[in-house]
Amino acid sequence: MASPPKKFAMQHNLGDRRGMDEAVAGGYGRFGRMFPDQIGIEYNEEALWQLAETMIKKEDPGQFFNLGDEDENPTIPAGYTYFGQFVDHDLTLDQTGIGERESDPGATSNFRTARLDLDSVYGRGPFGSPHLYSNDFTLLTGADITPPKPGPVQTRHDHLRGPADHALIGDPRNDENNIVAQIHTAVIACHNKVMRTASLMAGVHQRWERFQRAAQITRWHYQWVVVHDFLAKVTHKAIYADVMSSGSLPRLRYYNAPSAKYPYMPIEFSGAAYRFGHSMVRPSYALNAVVGVDQEHPMQPGQIQNRRIPIFDAAQSDVHGDLRGFRKIPAAWGIDWGYFLKMPGRMPETQHLGAGALQPSYRIDSLLVRGLAVLPDHMAETERKRSLPFLNLLRGSMMRLPSAEQVASRMSLPTGGVGTFPLLDPVTIWSAGSRFAKPVEDDLTELRDRRAALAPMFKDGLGQNHTPLWYYILREAEWYSTWSADQNDPEGSGKHGGEADIFGGHHLGPMGSTIVLETFMGLMIADTTSILHKPGWRPMVPIADPTKDFGLAELIEWALT
Repeated sequence: MASPPKKFAMQHNLGDRRGMDEAVAGGYGRFGRMFPDQIGIEYNEEALWQLAETMIKKEDPGQFFNLGDEDENPTIPAGYTYFGQFVDHDLTLDQTGIGERESDPGATSNFRTARLDLDSVYGRGPFGSPHLYSNDFTLLTGADITPPKPGPVQTRHDHLRGPADHALIGDPRNDENNIVAQIHTAVIACHNKVMRTASLMAGVHQRWERFQRAAQITRWHYQWVVVHDFLAKVTHKAIYADVMSSGSLPRLRYYNAPSAKYPYMPIEFSGAAYRFGHSMVRPSYALNAVVGVDQEHPMQPGQIQNRRIPIFDAAQSDVHGDLRGFRKIPAAWGIDWGYFLKMPGRMPETQHLGAGALQPSYRIDSLLVRGLAVLPDHMAETERKRSLPFLNLLRGSMMRLPSAEQVASRMSLPTGGVGTFPLLDPVTIWSAGSRFAKPVEDDLTELRDRRAALAPMFKDGLGQNHTPLWYYILREAEWYSTWSADQNDPEGSGKHGGEADIFGGHHLGPMGSTIVLETFMGLMIADTTSILHKPGWRPMVPIADPTKDFGLAELIEWALT
């Protein structure tokens, strides 16, 4: 299948500020500024390029599929990387090209409701998007992709596809790669199973009412997973507790636009803080007991091979060569979810190295895997425009995102929340590794030297520091977010938890956590249909076991079994 049109390929990485000015001013828009009085500088592109080059790993370890490496984050399974991408697509859809942004920066068009309502799955509903639905208002699915050796919980179907294999779904971006595509189909399976579960549909008979009931139940369980599982995992525990433990509704200190007519999407969130997931991407993945696992060729002593399938490989033209999307998912490539979430999975018949099936995410840090420096759908562009870290930094500059120092000047409350954590000093910002890292005895010395040389390039004419917000949020995750084996010291604040802690990055730091949590909670408070306005609501039987925690693994397990 041919690559998607250039405009579509570019928009996910660059985007624009569509509706931003109108949202804050009270007009009809969805993008705004969390700190409207903090307008950032436009950076020199050469400086951004040099910084982007320090944010790409030199090489990937190429380990056997379940043999760990130092880049892994054992606290967050790999499935959350792509669940985060799915949630992003649920919140925003911006189809405006970068040129249009320049000519119309205050445009008022609304492309997506800024709330967790699964419109990326439901589209405009059975009447507005009838091509997505069957006659009974269940959602349609596509070809069978069941693994040849099915695990206990596995994907069975691809997207429904039309001419040229285009996915017929509510948001085309949920076909960007094989993994987010299968999270999308798991949500479809959840909706359909709810509609077919008699106890959940009791007393509801008319098909439209059944659809509404099923959509509501599916949305509420999805929202629960976002709030109580996903956000709890990816944010700093102290910030999560401060925002979430304030009574009936979360405490918001910074998400505040009293003149806004509609809930707004802060560009500090969409252009920087929520792009932390890019650093969680692994270079490659195993999908099930056969795909990405080569048990037919025994490992030789001391031999390490990359047996996973690359997430992106620009050199590959074969559909089996990597996990990129916008084409049919190959037969038998259905995910065994035990490889992505904490649940049972079917192991290969022969184990040569490692143990278990679960693949962790990579750390939230200021280093991205090499595959993201050569985006396959950008091969016609210059070297710079093929690099995801450069595109992220450039986007922030073009949108005049505030620098980390500007944001910190507004997040300086003396008590509670992010104000209790000091801004990283310039030496630490332009370095690498966590606060446990030894300055000489680790392998970060060369990287630190390269970044230290960049520091003068990110000052204004008065000599004030202006650290790009996205880079800072990743850097503070390395510094603050380490893990300790001591259960009484969950943040690693006083005890070294192991050699891997020199890299940190087990969750977001205080600034990133604050922006992410306040944006999510602000949007959910504004949505009177969300679970935040349903006191006492809990995940329902039979979807959830009331005696156990309910999260992403439990939702997908119920949907697919």
